[in-house]
Amino acid sequence: EATLDLAERRRIRSAIRELQRQELERDEEALASKRFRPERGSHRQDDKENWPRSRRLEEEQQAALATLSRQLEAITDVEELTKLV
Repeated sequence: EATLDLAERRRIRSAIRELQRQELERDEEALASKRFRPERGSHRQDDKENWPRSRRLEEEQQAALATLSRQLEAITDVEELTKLV
């Protein structure tokens, strides 16, 4: 909002979306690697017990990402956004 250059705004927003996409991909890869690792005997029960915690953690991460996204959109200083990118 600090700049009137629409192309610059698009580039900044695009960079922010790309960073968010990369972070989501890293999170998904981490979850996938945990999901598909071989299970051993008693670990099956542990996984079932930890599932609600992992689900809650994932929801908290999504909420934190949404909050971060809103904060980034609220930044009006182009230099500050450029530093973040």
